[in-house]
Formats: sequence, structure tokens, C-alpha cells
Amino acid sequence: MTHYFNFKGLAKRQEYWAVIVIAFALAFTAGFFTEVLILFNTEGALFGLLFLVVGCIALIWLQFATAARRCRDAGISPWWVLLLVIPYINFVVTIVFGVLPSKTVGEDDV
Repeated sequence: MTHYFNFKGLAKRQEYWAVIVIAFALAFTAGFFTEVLILFNTEGALFGLLFLVVGCIALIWLQFATAARRCRDAGISPWWVLLLVIPYINFVVTIVFGVLPSKTVGEDDV
């Protein structure tokens, strides 16, 4: 599990898209249940909100780490991950990272 939060190594397209889909589903579900708790004004609303914030921070870290490993696998600089912070551009960058082909490792690259 710690492999996914690590910035070192490579991530193939399948792993990258799996992380994107799972992170979106978890964030959507957690946000929905937090909104339900807040709507009904229960005592668990504060706990739900705290859980949502901590969960979102973990998911953001997970997505940045996977994107950095994906960039390395595609042969581009992992610093391109910083484009994910810019609103609206992050959607395009997410798709581009997901469709870039993997760089073939030759004998000179090792």
C-alpha cells in the first residue's frame, strides 16, 4: 500500500487510471455522506467533515505521487505534475498523463 504514496518508481497507464477512478469514487462518496450528516445536523457532522478533509489530503497526495511516477514512466519530467494544481487545466493534464505511451527502456537508458 505504501507503494502508491511513494514518488519513486514508475506507474503504467492502467495503474494511473485505476488510482484516478478510485480516488474520484472515494471523494464523491465521502463528500455525499458528509453532506447528508450536515444536512440532518447530527453530532457526527464535525467528525464527518474532519474525515473528509483528512481523506482529501491523502487522496491528493496519492494522485500527485501516481502522476509523478506516471510522468517518469512516460519519459517526461515529474515536475509537470504541478500543472494539476491549476483549475481547468488539471482536467486536460490528467487525460494527457493517462494517454501518454510508456517510454521503452533501452540498453543505453539503464
